[in-house]
Amino acid sequence: MFPAWNLLPADAREVFREALAVDDATWIRGRGRTLSQALIALPTYRRTNPAMAHNARHVIRAVLDEDRAMPLCAGAVPLAMVDGGEARRPAAATTPDGRPPRLPPPPDGPRVQWS
Repeated sequence: MFPAWNLLPADAREVFREALAVDDATWIRGRGRTLSQALIALPTYRRTNPAMAHNARHVIRAVLDEDRAMPLCAGAVPLAMVDGGEARRPAAATTPDGRPPRLPPPPDGPRVQWS
């Protein structure tokens, strides 16, 4: 499914998806995998291969623009159908006193700069 975001404009993506006949879960996994590869490629090729870095930026934008219609975040969309077709969402994580957990502060050190 990589060509959908690497090569195709937004309006052609839907035609491509229909031709593949994939369900929402498969399409979301494909988007996630494509986004993952682009996020790895951008810092890897930023200085050594400007064309690859440019394509990575393009893919990141394409996937995130589509995210408005069908979010990648599992908490924002129904998960795969389970137990007779009933959609389930994961239970919210909480601490023993019922509050959301706190993330530890980020470590000190160099920050990644995206261009």
